[in-house]
Amino acid sequence: MQPFYDMLTEVQLNDLKDFFYLSLLRVQGVDSMDTRKTSYTIPITEIPNLTRAMGLFLSEFDVENMMNEVKYSQYSSTGFLIDEFDLDTFIKLYVNYRLPYDSTSVEELEENFKTILDSLESKESSQPENEISSQSISRDSFLKLLQTAGEPISRKNLVESLSVLLGLAPVSGNFEDSCILKDLQDLKEIDQYLPPYINGEEFYRTILGTDVCESDQPDMVNARRRMQCKTTPSDECCQTEL
Repeated sequence: MQPFYDMLTEVQLNDLKDFFYLSLLRVQGVDSMDTRKTSYTIPITEIPNLTRAMGLFLSEFDVENMMNEVKYSQYSSTGFLIDEFDLDTFIKLYVNYRLPYDSTSVEELEENFKTILDSLESKESSQPENEISSQSISRDSFLKLLQTAGEPISRKNLVESLSVLLGLAPVSGNFEDSCILKDLQDLKEIDQYLPPYINGEEFYRTILGTDVCESDQPDMVNARRRMQCKTTPSDECCQTEL
């Protein structure tokens, strides 16, 4: 395992350990008053949550491949499928699947949003007067697109994700509190918190909830503007990369 440890910073390794053991607690029940069972493994169904907690946002296809990699890892030698994995396996997965960079530029987000617009069968031409941006999509079309195009998001997951992103629910309802979203069972109840028309900036500021840090050295052509979550101090994200 040492080669894998050498490819991680001390902070990353500690985060991997913390998230793994937090996942172990959630599997057993965060609020459980029963005696905790000592275990060194967690179900492979926790892989998507762990990787995303570490900032590794893979497609559902890649996540499925990652889970199958663990599931069939010993099948040729034992004939059995694996349904749980340990910390070392998680570290190997993270190192093998992580992206070669840890930041996203505004240009990339805007280009991705433009791809969303281009995927519409018919461009929306009717917009409210005084609408600033012409490159926007209506709220209803945006929600419909997320549920039907590419890798569709289920209605339940969409309600849950938007509730957390928009600050309507403090945590995801699947784990810590299964009843936390009981008052937000329909997208119509979330509509009022979304702008009628969504452009690129509304997408990454309002919906994704990110702040943009300007480069300290604007003359550097390849400087990448860093995106960071609102909860992170801004002085930690104003860095540039070549």
